Amino acid sequence: MNIIIDSREKGRRERASTFYTNKGHNANVETLDVGDYLFNDRVVFEYKVMSDFMSSILNESLFNEAANQSLKYPHHYVMIVGDVRQHLKESWFYVNTRWGNNFPKYFATNLGKYYGALRRLRTFTCPIECDNEENAFQEMLLQAIKCCDGKSKRYSNVTRQAPSQDAVDVLLTSAKNISSKKAEAIRKHHTITTIYDLLDLTVNDFKEVDLIGEKTANNIYNFIHLGEEEVKE
Repeated sequence: MNIIIDSREKGRRERASTFYTNKGHNANVETLDVGDYLFNDRVVFEYKVMSDFMSSILNESLFNEAANQSLKYPHHYVMIVGDVRQHLKESWFYVNTRWGNNFPKYFATNLGKYYGALRRLRTFTCPIECDNEENAFQEMLLQAIKCCDGKSKRYSNVTRQAPSQDAVDVLLTSAKNISSKKAEAIRKHHTITTIYDLLDLTVNDFKEVDLIGEKTANNIYNFIHLGEEEVKE
C-alpha cells in the first residue's frame, strides 16, 4: 500500500509514517491538494480531531473539504477522532461566560450541531468516528484495503449511526453512572419532555426516583447545571 501523508499534518505525520511503515507499507510525506491521507491514489481521508471538527462546522470548511475530496477520488472519508461529549465538557471552562453559565443549553446545542454535521456529511461522503489516534490510523488502513480490493462500497457501512436520543436523554446519560434505564426512569417519574423540565428538578426530585440514591442525585444535578462529573466531598 502506498500512502501519502499531507505535509500539513505536522502533529501527526511522523507518528503516522512510523505506524504505516512498521506495518510494511510505503509511507511518504507530501503536500496534498485535498485530504490528509491518501492510499494508493484512490482512497482519501480528511482527518479531524474533535476540536477541529467542531470549529470547522461553524465556518463551513468541513463540508467544503469533504466535497472537494468527493470530486477528486472514488473513495472518500472524514475521520473524526475523539469523544464529542468529553470535548464539550472540557471546553466548557473556556466558553461558559459566553453562554451565560448555562451548561445544559451549551451541551445540547453543540451536540445537536455535531450530529447534524454527521447527517449532512452522509449525504455525499462517509464519516468515521474513532476514539483515539492509533485506532484511527488502523481504521483508515483497513478501510483503504477494503476499497482497493473492491470489497467496500463508496458509501461504507462502517460509520456508526447517530443515536436516536434527544437532548434530554443525551444530557442525562452523560452524567456519571447514569444508564439509559435510569434516565428513562427519571423522565417517566417527572414527565420530562424538554431540557427546561429537566432544569427545574432539584436534588430531592432526583432522589424520589427508583434506582437513584443521594450521591447519584447530587451528581446528576451538579452535572446538568455545572458540567461537573462528580460531587466534590
